[in-house]
Amino acid sequence: MSEIKGLKELSKALKAFPENIQNNILNSAIRAGIVTIQKEAKKNVPKREGILKKAIVIKKRRPKNKNMIKYQLGIRQGSKDDAYYGHIVEFGSSKMEAKPFMRPALESKADEVINEVRKKMQQRLDKEIERSKNA
Repeated sequence: MSEIKGLKELSKALKAFPENIQNNILNSAIRAGIVTIQKEAKKNVPKREGILKKAIVIKKRRPKNKNMIKYQLGIRQGSKDDAYYGHIVEFGSSKMEAKPFMRPALESKADEVINEVRKKMQQRLDKEIERSKNA
């Protein structure tokens, strides 16, 4: 993993805002990081699996701990455009070779995710600082 430069400064600047604004900034930053993995996973899906590609979605979840932010990147199921077989493509079966698309996306984009989170936090903080100056 790479070192995140400026994290202490970002964290300090974030604490200057009310809790709801802090949460909004953190949520958008984390989502930006997850979108990076989602895009890569969609690129990794085997070509003939168009429905599976469309079914890779991000869902915000309610964590038990209110001080946490929780998102889930996964395969949509239970609708007409679901891809219930996504785990079989990822892990394979006794009749089919595995064609991983999610794990390689996470592994190859880990550093980029950190950079996207940091970048989005900085953008949102700058926007909130500018907004507070104009208020």
